[in-house]
Amino acid sequence: MKHRDTNVNQPDKNGYSALIWAADLNQPEIVEILLQRKDIQVNAQDVDGHSALIWAADKGNIEVANHLLAHKDINPNLQVSTVLCP
Repeated sequence: MKHRDTNVNQPDKNGYSALIWAADLNQPEIVEILLQRKDIQVNAQDVDGHSALIWAADKGNIEVANHLLAHKDINPNLQVSTVLCP
């Protein structure tokens, strides 16, 4: 993440960015590092419309969710196209 030319917003085939993966896998330290980047797309959504915040909340990753909610650009009211099921 130290390389400023790295595209941390590049999604994989499912639309998961580095931030979505870190939120999903409960990696608060990685989330914190990513959120320090000026180019981070904090509201990016995967192919199903789920953001990093949705994944963190769904998995019960409270620390990650709090980091995301503290970001100045977060939109906690994003509309989701599908519902996550347990």
